Amino acid sequence: MGFGYLLLGYLVTFVLKLTASALHLGSLALLVGYGLMLFGLWRLKDYCRSFLWAGGVTCALLLTAVWRALEDLSQIFLWSFLPHGAETVMAWVEFLLIMLFHAALLSAIRELGMRVELNCISAAAVRNAVILLVYGVVYVLYSLPIPAWDGVRVYFNFSLNLLNLVWIVCNLLLLLSCAKNICPAGQEEPQPKRYRWNVLNRIGDTFSGNMKKAADSNREEIENYLKKRQEKREQRKKKKKR
Repeated sequence: MGFGYLLLGYLVTFVLKLTASALHLGSLALLVGYGLMLFGLWRLKDYCRSFLWAGGVTCALLLTAVWRALEDLSQIFLWSFLPHGAETVMAWVEFLLIMLFHAALLSAIRELGMRVELNCISAAAVRNAVILLVYGVVYVLYSLPIPAWDGVRVYFNFSLNLLNLVWIVCNLLLLLSCAKNICPAGQEEPQPKRYRWNVLNRIGDTFSGNMKKAADSNREEIENYLKKRQEKREQRKKKKKR
């Protein structure tokens, strides 16, 4: 469907890129990662057109990856193709594009999750968007050259690294959940594989039946919990009106 390529590209771009950078191959990891994500987003556009926005930002990120590759080559061959101060400008441009990419991606995932009635995925997308906002604010505060903050800048650095780790892990889990739970129409309930021996078939049927009963029981518990929670909210509203 596209989420598999998107997950693999995200893993290469934001996780394996750290190891690749130590081997001076960070720009190559970015090119491969953005390429995989772009391919996944191109396939996902058939199911939700909102993924096109994330795809457009990914194209811009590919250009920044090309710039990173040229920068790595300049260090090897001692080139000088950028003026002084361009590194800072490009770093801010890259940061803004990454923020826009995640905002567009999470918005599209939320929309698709609502379409297929997977509220847990929609809620996870909103949660990750909040983490994205907090990370962006902390990053800007950390990067601003304010002398009064020099004493607490180390705390900003720790918070930034922690938020970055939480943010990446949450996004990877969200993409993994999308890849497992969202599938094209007609493939929602694939038929289990049948074996030549009926004993294995009976064992498989029994296991599937038990899993279905457990899922139904869990769903009923969640529905009862949400119903009670809604009733408490309504009672509170009535008390406030009085």
